[in-house]
Amino acid sequence: MITAQTETITDISVFPYYRGVPLEVDAVAQARKGKYVAGFFAGQSYYTLDLTDPVAADDLHVGATYTCTAVGQDARPIKTHWLFCTAIDPTPTFGISRHWSDPGNFVAILPQVDSVLVHLEQLSDITVVFPRRAGESSLSQAQIGRSGWLVMTRMGCPQMIGILVDDPVLPSGIAQGSRNIVLSARAIRTTQSISLDTMTCVSTSDTALFLRLGN
Repeated sequence: MITAQTETITDISVFPYYRGVPLEVDAVAQARKGKYVAGFFAGQSYYTLDLTDPVAADDLHVGATYTCTAVGQDARPIKTHWLFCTAIDPTPTFGISRHWSDPGNFVAILPQVDSVLVHLEQLSDITVVFPRRAGESSLSQAQIGRSGWLVMTRMGCPQMIGILVDDPVLPSGIAQGSRNIVLSARAIRTTQSISLDTMTCVSTSDTALFLRLGN
């Protein structure tokens, strides 16, 4: 399941962040306005910042780490999580993600993470094989969608692969959090059959999302 809180922030100052080094620093960039996102997706927390109205960006470097102070929508002071700089042009962007099972390992997020998923191949005839009940060896099979996508997440190390199902018809044995699911589908572009095992159901809304979770 994807949850995210997006906030428009103002009066932004960007400071170098030297992890583990207690050193006083000066601001290297400023912006009148920006968009700060704090989210959670498939066991990972992530944060992004886009400077939508930069005033000055004197000494930013892609791959370096920064932290930002700003003013929130209710006039409260904000200090962001420390972030990797992921792009400078056309405007500075920052992003970081962390898997909850490995809290000390941080990964930079690619720019333009408005969509958490990359759509790789369009699919048809999506079927699922899943355990009847937890702990049982017997399996059930069902067609759950006529169309969907082979997808990959933009975040994580490594990124997660999965299948997004349009207008799903899910059997009662599959719910958000269900594991050990096998999905099969046909790639529209090549007509090849593909199969992914050890999948987890992440979302069951208007589209259903299944991912092979790394941890």
